[in-house]
Amino acid sequence: MRTPRDFVRVWKQMEDVLFPALRLSTHERALYVHLLRHSRLEARRTVRVSRNNLARAIGLCASTSRHYLRVLARKLVVRFLERSGRGCLLEVLLPHEIVADLAHSPASRDLVFAVREVERDSAGQPRAWPRSGRYRGQRFRARILHREGGRCFYCRQPLPPDAWALDHVVPVCHGGDSTSTNLVAACFSCNSQKGQLSAKDFVLALRRKKVVTSTQFSSFLRRLRSL
Repeated sequence: MRTPRDFVRVWKQMEDVLFPALRLSTHERALYVHLLRHSRLEARRTVRVSRNNLARAIGLCASTSRHYLRVLARKLVVRFLERSGRGCLLEVLLPHEIVADLAHSPASRDLVFAVREVERDSAGQPRAWPRSGRYRGQRFRARILHREGGRCFYCRQPLPPDAWALDHVVPVCHGGDSTSTNLVAACFSCNSQKGQLSAKDFVLALRRKKVVTSTQFSSFLRRLRSL
């Protein structure tokens, strides 16, 4: 982007097309704008970020910022080019590039919200799209349960096929979404006790109470990273 007119055009594409099309959460939007500011606005396609510096820049904890960065990559908004001790090298795409990639990528079929023409009201303003209930479908729930091996993500107790809950790793009240990378299978007890805690904070509390062992906690961290 070389001129103020280019910036205005990109901003309109973000607000009118990209954000409503992918239903980016507030945190996802903040992260994307931050990455865009330090890449394309500086006439570069890439930016190198570390998890801690990124977290401080957008006001989130390191694990949460890492989660949302992976969500943006899954939604084809950014691309991981390199990972090292110096951080991640990311390619940051402009809105029209993202829409073009989604239109030709098989991965777009797995997104909760498909990119489509934005509906507008009588005043010409983008109309909000209804929230998708797709994640509540039985096939989706079955995939989540199978991924967890039929056990609670937290306490690892076996789950009855018809008596368990979908739990948000990052709670909705903290900006969490309802995609497969942020949903796990949980027993009703863990789901109720966890409340508005993040998954890591909840299991840390279980560890302090000696409900889970150090070995189980390490296993939990591996499973959390693999989401």
